[in-house]
Amino acid sequence: MLGADYLQASKGDCVGSISDLLKHLMKRGQVRQAPAEPLARLIHGGLMDAVLWIADSDQPQQALMDSLQSPDLLLDGLKVA
Repeated sequence: MLGADYLQASKGDCVGSISDLLKHLMKRGQVRQAPAEPLARLIHGGLMDAVLWIADSDQPQQALMDSLQSPDLLLDGLKVA
């Protein structure tokens, strides 16, 4: 079992990577301007919650299929029109 220290470090790395990517996309004008870190935390948290929901589902394959379009729907809202 993974310890809390490992999970926190991993979370920080993931949030940092997502934040850096968002900043890059914002500079290129592909994503609307917003504070990158809170947005990265929201994206990361949503993905982690979806993973836990899928893992706990009575029908994980169906839950996965149902979840696959959600990140695209969320991230499409960040695109510059």
